[in-house]
Amino acid sequence: MTCSRDPSASLTFIEKKDGTQQAAIYSEGAILGAIAMVAFAFAVALSVTSWGVVTALVVALAGWLVVATGLYAVAVGVLGREPAPP
Repeated sequence: MTCSRDPSASLTFIEKKDGTQQAAIYSEGAILGAIAMVAFAFAVALSVTSWGVVTALVVALAGWLVVATGLYAVAVGVLGREPAPP
């Protein structure tokens, strides 16, 4: 996988190298990862003023882990496949 700041460029590279199916899998992962990151940011924004930075980051990290794992489980259940190494 490339280290590009433009996800569409990375997906184009993956599609040319590994095929459309692999690019679709990477795009699904990117979307789910972005949702989990929004949950992290939301948790930090809500808790940092009342709990302090360190506690807010720890709570947000735990929340991110729960959201990311939950989304992964839902994706595996809905899509019926587990990710395979490239």
